[in-house]
Amino acid sequence: SLYVATGNGTPYDQVDDSDSVLRLSPALAVESLFTPANFEALSAGDQDLGSTEPALLPGGLAVQVGKQGVGYLLNGTRLGGTGGELTSADLCEGGFGGDAVDGDTVVFSCYSSLHAVTVIPGQHGGAPQFSPRWSVSGGSPGPPIIAGGVVWDVGRKGTLSGYRLSDGKLVFSGRTAPVDTDFPSLSASGSRLIVPEGDHVVSYLGI
Repeated sequence: SLYVATGNGTPYDQVDDSDSVLRLSPALAVESLFTPANFEALSAGDQDLGSTEPALLPGGLAVQVGKQGVGYLLNGTRLGGTGGELTSADLCEGGFGGDAVDGDTVVFSCYSSLHAVTVIPGQHGGAPQFSPRWSVSGGSPGPPIIAGGVVWDVGRKGTLSGYRLSDGKLVFSGRTAPVDTDFPSLSASGSRLIVPEGDHVVSYLGI
C-alpha cells in the first residue's frame, strides 16, 4: 500500500479525501482513510495534515503530525475514518517537513524544532501512546534522516546538524549554503552524507 497525507479541502465542511491520511492500493484506489474530527476548522485555518508524510512503524501502526502540532497514532490497516485515531497528543508547534523512523521511535521536524518520540504499547488492552524522547528547539529544521545512530538535519537557513539518536546530544554542527526550498532533504549512502548546499550537492565522508 501507499500512504499519503492530503492538504486543505473546499468546501471546508466536507471531507472528500482532503485533510486526511489515505491508504492507497497499487492502482491508487482509496482503501482506508483517517480524518481528524475537527477537519472543518483545520481546513478553514490552513492547519491541514499535508505538511508532513505518514510514518510507518512496526506492528502496522502509522504516525501523522500536521500543521496544528497534534500527533495522531493510527492503525495502518484500518485508518479509522473521521475521528478514528488510536490516540492523539500535542507534540509540537506544528509539523513541517518530514520524519524518520528507527524501530518504534519517530523523529520529526516542526516549524522551529526537532523532536523524537517513542510509541509504547498500550497497557491492559489500552491504546498505544506517545512517549517524548528528546527535542531540540530553535532553528528551521528540514526533513531529518537517521544514519549511523545519528539524526542528521539540514536547516532551511543553512545549517547541518547531527544529533545522537539515543539522547539528542549534538555531535556535529556546521554551516552550509542556504537552499531555496522549505524542505531541504539530505541522504546517506554507506559512510557518505549527501547534502544540498546552495545550487549544488556536497558529499561528506565519515558519518
